[in-house]
Amino acid sequence: MAQLISMADVELVDIVDKNDIPIGVAPRKGIHKLKGHHRAVHIFMFDGKGRLWLELRAKHVDTYPLHYSSSAAGHVRHKESYLSAARREALEELGIKNLKLKRVHKFTASSVNEFITLFTTRSGKRPTAHEDTEKFRLFDINEIEKISKKEKFSPVFMLLFRWYMDNIQNL
Repeated sequence: MAQLISMADVELVDIVDKNDIPIGVAPRKGIHKLKGHHRAVHIFMFDGKGRLWLELRAKHVDTYPLHYSSSAAGHVRHKESYLSAARREALEELGIKNLKLKRVHKFTASSVNEFITLFTTRSGKRPTAHEDTEKFRLFDINEIEKISKKEKFSPVFMLLFRWYMDNIQNL
């Protein structure tokens, strides 16, 4: 027998046009299979020594299981701002309240079908794993590119990381 799902149980995201203007709504589950653009946030959380916390994605997630990715990331919900989404994801995925998030850059949806806004933060707190995380690990940012040949990193993370290293890290 089919199980009924309440609309309250379905997380909705905005489908947006090439200018990031909402043109529709769709369930988050399966959003990457649609051709439409949508929105996401990524957070790079650094410790006091400038090392970057990365999450190892759980083996059951639908995209890039057992790959390292941003400290936290997620989709922007229907009618939610990028900053509100980043705050929500920081709490849900890192288990840390009241992080001071700095908006670093907004990426167009040209290569990954998502408009992504990247935020950074610093914290002396250790993130706590959630159900979609195997573990968190600290990385020296100058070593990530070198070890990317033996460790698995999600392609989106590597895109954001390389942009960060080329444009922000050296400021």
